[in-house]
Amino acid sequence: MGENNTNFGMVFTIPFCYKIGYDTGTHPRDITKIILTSGILSAIIGYPVGLWLSYTAGTNNTRMGLFDSWWHWVFGQPWGDVADLGISEPLLPYVAAGIVLTIILSVLNFRFVWWPLDPAGVAMALGASGTGWLLPALIGWVAKTLVIRVGGTKLNDSVAIPIAIGFLVGYWLLLFLGGLIAMIQFFMPA
Repeated sequence: MGENNTNFGMVFTIPFCYKIGYDTGTHPRDITKIILTSGILSAIIGYPVGLWLSYTAGTNNTRMGLFDSWWHWVFGQPWGDVADLGISEPLLPYVAAGIVLTIILSVLNFRFVWWPLDPAGVAMALGASGTGWLLPALIGWVAKTLVIRVGGTKLNDSVAIPIAIGFLVGYWLLLFLGGLIAMIQFFMPA
């Protein structure tokens, strides 16, 4: 479960929550309260339910054969283990290069309004969570660039941001409902 949280979960979700809160005018204190409350509740509810499902249904008896991270053996995950990346030791030069690249992108992003690359987007697209983010990040960047150039910030603030927030809330709601339905379908014993 921990790998799921670092690759696809809370590590990337928390900054997005603050970004959406900034766009909607929500105070960061309120966002922090919601993040902490949901994190604590998910741990209190999720771990016992996960253990219960593992011991009741049997992890190997599920239709997927695994309880968590089933996509790792289906799709493969070349970015999940440093040993599988082919990066030679020592790792410190690679980490230092990533830090320097992030600092350079941050300075350019803060200094020049027209600079198109955000450090978080580059990290997500090029390696922090795999190459699966590359095409969606490119599509989002192209869409935002077109909206800003065609209608300016007024169109962005009045139309594009509410559509994006509505899409994200709808997507998260469907993920939640899909998770409940999948839990009943795949893990509940007959």
